[in-house]
Amino acid sequence: MKLLWAGDVHYELTKCMSEAFHGLNAKMAIPSSEYKPTYYPETRRWCWGDQWTAEYAKKHLKYNNALTLNKEQILDWKPDLIIITCYESSFEVIHELLPNLPKSTKLAFFSGNNYPENIYPWYQIKNYLAADLPAFNLCKKHSIANYIHYRPFVDYEKFKFNPISSMSVGSYICDFERNFPDCYQFSRQLEAQVPEIKHNFHTKSTRDEVWQSMNDSIATSHIKIDGYGYSIIQSMAIGRPVFAHRELAKQCSYQNWAIEGETAFYISSPAEYRAKLKALIDSKDFRDFTHWNCAQKIRQYINNEEQTELLGKFLENLQ
Repeated sequence: MKLLWAGDVHYELTKCMSEAFHGLNAKMAIPSSEYKPTYYPETRRWCWGDQWTAEYAKKHLKYNNALTLNKEQILDWKPDLIIITCYESSFEVIHELLPNLPKSTKLAFFSGNNYPENIYPWYQIKNYLAADLPAFNLCKKHSIANYIHYRPFVDYEKFKFNPISSMSVGSYICDFERNFPDCYQFSRQLEAQVPEIKHNFHTKSTRDEVWQSMNDSIATSHIKIDGYGYSIIQSMAIGRPVFAHRELAKQCSYQNWAIEGETAFYISSPAEYRAKLKALIDSKDFRDFTHWNCAQKIRQYINNEEQTELLGKFLENLQ
């Protein structure tokens, strides 16, 4: 199968999806930096990440299995399937690419964010990869012919269990204060409850800085409604449990793998946060076991082999 992953919206997601598709012997293409979109959403003039070149793909993709193609090359390549990766890319795919490709070309939608119901044209959807819980529930509501609640591939080789840690807690939410002001203020209240430990808010950090902070921390604080949530999964993979807000989590997919006392600690108040974090701080034995157990459990809850098999069945049943 030849498929177009229609736009990079998240570096880790694109990278890991290339590994999943490699496992299924699917040929993958990504719009290249030379692709000039014609259609944009009304909200902003952005369609997808434009950093992909052959050199960039060779450097960042493990198997170097993705083509980087401009518009003309995509039309000549004639993909069997186009996966719309986000709301912003849907306009270019639906109005520019699909009309110029064979009628046999299949279309699928993907989301890892908690989109409102009116974002995607449900009347046009037959195939849906739902990484977020709201989209999965909407697929059931709209009786979509072919859909799965998919847990995208996690690079467990890179995010290995690491028992070394210092007394710090990391938060990895881009532009946290601007995008989620209420959650940010609550997170600052949590920080004030435990002044004996450092809280690092990585809102504009590089991947290397985030990676270093995760390895040096004893836990991650993630106070927001999230879609798939790669950063918290990566935190769990190296053995760092995630502190999440109990009410916010009810709207999120991660409630299925953020399990109290194993990979996560749920809180509703700063006082509860202090009590649970202090247990990690005060007992090295408890901390060491929690870190080890967290890394083991997330690999059970998000099993790459099982999810790749599920993805394969989804591709076999395209409508």
